[in-house]
Amino acid sequence: MAGWNFLSFEVVLFVSVLYLYMQFRKSNILSLKPVRNLIVYVPPQDEDFEVLEKTNKGGRENKKGEVNKYDKKKVSAKAKFPLRTIEINEAFLKHNQEFFVEYDFFFMLFVVILGLFAITQGTKLVYPSLLETNIIFYMMIFLLAMAGMNLCKNTFSLGYFKYSDETKIELLFAIKAFIVSFVCLKTFGSTTFFDFNIEKAHDESQARVNQILSLIGGKLSLPYDFTYGIIGATAGLLTFCTVRLNIRFSYYFYVLTKNSAALLSSRVADTPENKRYKRHLLLMYLNMLSPLLVVTFFITPLIETLLVPDYIPLELWKGLRLLFVIGVVCLRSATFREELQFHFNESYFYV
Repeated sequence: MAGWNFLSFEVVLFVSVLYLYMQFRKSNILSLKPVRNLIVYVPPQDEDFEVLEKTNKGGRENKKGEVNKYDKKKVSAKAKFPLRTIEINEAFLKHNQEFFVEYDFFFMLFVVILGLFAITQGTKLVYPSLLETNIIFYMMIFLLAMAGMNLCKNTFSLGYFKYSDETKIELLFAIKAFIVSFVCLKTFGSTTFFDFNIEKAHDESQARVNQILSLIGGKLSLPYDFTYGIIGATAGLLTFCTVRLNIRFSYYFYVLTKNSAALLSSRVADTPENKRYKRHLLLMYLNMLSPLLVVTFFITPLIETLLVPDYIPLELWKGLRLLFVIGVVCLRSATFREELQFHFNESYFYV
């Protein structure tokens, strides 16, 4: 019965977090809050091109190439595209659905998973025996279902056998993530890398299924490779999803750093704007490296085996690890609005 109680607790925990988010989402577009009041540029309208065509005509010229004095007075100055801007709000999002739908999906994913992570890690610090981390499987199933739904939209716009360059990169990294995850788990086991036991969760889940099958005289016997395959497939699918965001992050990072050397070495390098730019650039470099640091904190053989328990106790290490993740989230939030403004501008012009 204890196993069923743990199962019920985990289900209630997962459903509660997701339900609370969806309830708030009904009355408030939560993902709009980080981008509200950002200013994006509006592309030129047809009238702007007509004005440009009329006013961009030069006057009659003489043999020397000089404009006739009479025409010079009559011809108006060359037209320029007006720099129109619009504030991001609900009305704007109605005309920019493609980028926002994907952003809204990942924002929901981020909030739910971060909430579950904080609750489960906090619970393990206070009452370690309460959770045997079967919640990981519910989180995985949720991620797999939601990511799969999101991938169905415009991922294979050229067809299932003709890929864009972006889709090729996504497939390459997804296959690599699957192979690395499956081979590492099959070769070394889960406890070598993580502080939870996938093999134990596999046995418990199979035992629960067999309790039901025993009523009809059946029995299920699956090797650990089955669960390793699911973990690997989930890693591949999530990688497939997030590579697109990483490509956009890389493009923004490229645009941001393209002229950094010239800007920082110029005479006006000490202006307030350049100081803000330099600070923003530093944050972007930290954001680029932060995923690697998170991995080193959560993969057991890397840092944990060097520090625990010789220098710090396990409970303190888990607390520091949780605080580090919170710090990374705060660091990411510091540049989030600027990145979104860039991508909204890009998608509004070209999508």
